[in-house]
Amino acid sequence: MAWRQGDVAAAQAHLDESAALWRHEDNRQGLAETLHLLGHVRFDQRDYLAARTLFEESLDEYHRAGDTTGGLPLLGDLGLVAYHEGDYDTAEGILRESLALYREHGLKDRVAGALNGLGDLAQLAGDSQRATALYEESLALWRELRGTPGIASALHKLGQVSRSMHDQATARARLAESLALQQELGNRQGIGECLAGLAATAAASGHPERAARIFAASSAMLEAIGVPLAPVDQAALVRDMDATRERLGAAAWEHAWAAGATLSTAEVISLALMDDDPPVAATAGRSGGEPDSSRLTPRERQVSQLIAQGLTNREISRALSISEKTVGSHVDHIMTKLDLRSRTRIAVWAIQHGLGSSPPD
Repeated sequence: MAWRQGDVAAAQAHLDESAALWRHEDNRQGLAETLHLLGHVRFDQRDYLAARTLFEESLDEYHRAGDTTGGLPLLGDLGLVAYHEGDYDTAEGILRESLALYREHGLKDRVAGALNGLGDLAQLAGDSQRATALYEESLALWRELRGTPGIASALHKLGQVSRSMHDQATARARLAESLALQQELGNRQGIGECLAGLAATAAASGHPERAARIFAASSAMLEAIGVPLAPVDQAALVRDMDATRERLGAAAWEHAWAAGATLSTAEVISLALMDDDPPVAATAGRSGGEPDSSRLTPRERQVSQLIAQGLTNREISRALSISEKTVGSHVDHIMTKLDLRSRTRIAVWAIQHGLGSSPPD
C-alpha cells in the first residue's frame, strides 16, 4: 500500500523487514515476492541498476521455489527497466516476449501492463494511432478486471496521446477522469502526472498563465515524491513547459510559476479543472450511456458545480446557506441518481457537463 501511494521510505522499511523474516524462515516463495516489490521501490528511486539486480534475484528465487508462473511478471519489469534506461529496442523485445507469455498463461493484468509499455514505445516512435490502439486495449482489460490503478493509468496515457493528436477536449476528459481515480487511490504521482497533462490542455486552450501555475504545482508535487516519470511523459512535460514558457515570456512565466508553487493540492486541482470549453464528450472506451443530468434537481446541480470547484461539504453549506447534513443528503442523492461512487466522480461528471468553474445558477 505504501509503495502504491508513493511512500517509498515506508515501503522500503516494511519490505526490508519482510525479506529478513523470509530469509530466516528459508521461505523462497515469500522472499521472491518481497524482492520483487523491493525492485519496484528501488526503481521508483531511479536506482535502475539495483532494481534490475533485485528483479533478477526475485526471478531466480521463483525458479528455485518451482514457481515459473509466479516469476513471469519479472520479465515485463526487466523490460520496464530497459525502457527507463533509454534502451528502447531491448525494452520492446522484452515486452513483446512477455506479452506473448502473459497471453499464453491468461495473466490479464500483466497483459494490460505490457500493452501500456508498448503504447509508450509507440508514442516515442511517433505512431500515435498504434499507441492509442494499445492503450485502449489495456484500458478495456483493466475495466474488465476492475483494476482501478490500471484504469487510471490507461486513461492518463490516452489523455496524453489525445493531446499529441490535438484533440484537447478528449484529452481533458480522459485526464480529468484519471485524476478523479488517482485522488480516490491517494496516488500522489498519478495526481501530479494528470495535473501536468491538464496544464498542457490549459495552455493549448489559450490559458498559458494558468498552465504555468499548474505546471509549478505539479512539478513540486512530483519532485517531492521523487518517483521517475515514464520517458514518454517526461519528454512531453519538458516540451509542454518549454512551449508555455516561450509563449508567456520569461518574466510572466517566473511570476506565474512562483504563484503556482504556493498552491495546495486542492487549489491546484480546482484550477486544473476550471472549465475552458463547451462540455466535452464522454470518455472514449467507456460502455453505456452518459447519466441523464435532467434527473438532478436545481439544488443538486448547484452542489455538483461546487464539488467540481473543490469545495468541501462544510464550504458548500456556507455558500448555499444550508446545513452540512443537507449537503451530505444532496451528495448521496446525486451519486444514486447518476450511479456514481464518490465525490471525485461527481466532479468529473460536472466537468464533462460544463459545470466546472462557473458560479452556481
